[in-house]
Amino acid sequence: MPEPAADPAAALACALGGFAAFESRPHLAVAVSGGADSLALVLLADIWARARGGRVTALTVDHALRAESGSEAAQVARFLAAHGIEHHILCWQGPKPAAGIQARARAARYALLEGWCGAQGVLHLLTAHTADDQAETLLLRLRHGSTLHGLAGMSALVERPWGRLLRPLLGCRHDDLCAWLRAGGTDWIEDPGNRDPRFERSRLRAEIAAGQGGPGLYRLTIRLGHLRRADERMMVRLLARFVALHAGRARINPDFAALPDRLAAGLLGRVCLAVGGAPRVPVETALARAQARLRAGRATTLAGCRLNPGRNGILVRREHSRRRPVPDAGVNVRPERTAAPLGPGPFQLVSPPDGPTYALSDSDSDPGACMLSPPPPTGPAGSRGTQWRGPGQ
Repeated sequence: MPEPAADPAAALACALGGFAAFESRPHLAVAVSGGADSLALVLLADIWARARGGRVTALTVDHALRAESGSEAAQVARFLAAHGIEHHILCWQGPKPAAGIQARARAARYALLEGWCGAQGVLHLLTAHTADDQAETLLLRLRHGSTLHGLAGMSALVERPWGRLLRPLLGCRHDDLCAWLRAGGTDWIEDPGNRDPRFERSRLRAEIAAGQGGPGLYRLTIRLGHLRRADERMMVRLLARFVALHAGRARINPDFAALPDRLAAGLLGRVCLAVGGAPRVPVETALARAQARLRAGRATTLAGCRLNPGRNGILVRREHSRRRPVPDAGVNVRPERTAAPLGPGPFQLVSPPDGPTYALSDSDSDPGACMLSPPPPTGPAGSRGTQWRGPGQ
């Protein structure tokens, strides 16, 4: 990430150019709350897409956490309609949590945004995270004991099963985006939650502003990003050397014990990330606790995984309680070799053309497999399920 830029249009064009691999007529989805950052992003992205024969669709999530949220979403809709930008309001429905509301709202927001993109076949979702958000993320993760992987902040590009999440404004400051909007005579909505001292990120934002530590934090985040990329290159080599991946599980070579603690912790964290499907690498304290138990020859849990040391190394598998339930009693695998996803990760269930419908369940005898059980009486003969182990197994 370069030093934060004062020209938002140039910064966005540079960032999107670096992402590359857009369609000849790109269709971009943009998350728009109505705040300054997201309004600037959708207007800038619209200019960029139109210049390439493409278009932008704006998506506003109404969390229904404040009485004003519905009218604010409608206000955003009117503003974007005046600029000829397609807009959809996605509503978070159902009861709202009493605690951890910001984290739950964030999860709901991304589920709605990504679900819309997947359903509509839109491959690029842009969010308006800025250099200020990056600095706040660094401090948050530092306070929570994050590893180097986390301290490098948010990634500008994240590959997702439906497409990719892009953060093209990480090279811009919030104040510069506000100045750009003012120059164009554009007003925005101020979310009172951004200043609510009940929320940790809001308190951090105030501390950064009071201490004027932003520029130093921006530079630190950039340096940590360079370090993380170097660390990732090393980790790829270590993973190839010490780890064997199978469907639903992994085995770590016993020679792994000779690695320095920091490298061993990084390898453990990434293996658990792949097997357990956690959203991020475990924090240092959790990694250190797991390493201590493994050195003592004791089984342990980490990031939704169970780790069992033995003569042949460490077997890593997802905790039984974390396995996702099958959506229906049976997964209807239709003709044309339809593929059904099997939890987070690259594994899929595929049937031949005209194949039967199979019921899916965990295999208690082999935690790395699932059971495909044809429902009687239409399924193939035999009542025992067939183990499926993923591609190439």
